[in-house]
Amino acid sequence: MTTTTLHAHWTSDARDCDGPISHFWDVAPAERYDPVTQAWGFDDEFDFETKMAEALVKVPYGGDGMVTITFDRTEDGRLRGTMSHETEEGYSARAFEVCKSDDFDPVPTQRDVYAERMGY
Repeated sequence: MTTTTLHAHWTSDARDCDGPISHFWDVAPAERYDPVTQAWGFDDEFDFETKMAEALVKVPYGGDGMVTITFDRTEDGRLRGTMSHETEEGYSARAFEVCKSDDFDPVPTQRDVYAERMGY
């Protein structure tokens, strides 16, 4: 089995009547079967970046306002993407950055600011 350090760091931030909440998670390339070569392997960097961009754009959107989506690259060439829009009660935003390092964390986390203030 091949290992890779290629992954993407994702964040999701939102604010509504219950206050701000943030989620953080990492995504690694999926292992897949290639019927042409009849071999298992991981997505290459281009395929992985494409899947991350598609995931950002496919986020369900239920508002009437404008959605802003941007893509760019860092100085060292890593793909970044952001999506944001206003909601009736606040805002919603998502972002990712493709990364090649050893800091992949398979455990997602979240932060609920108001719940923290109330001691939950």
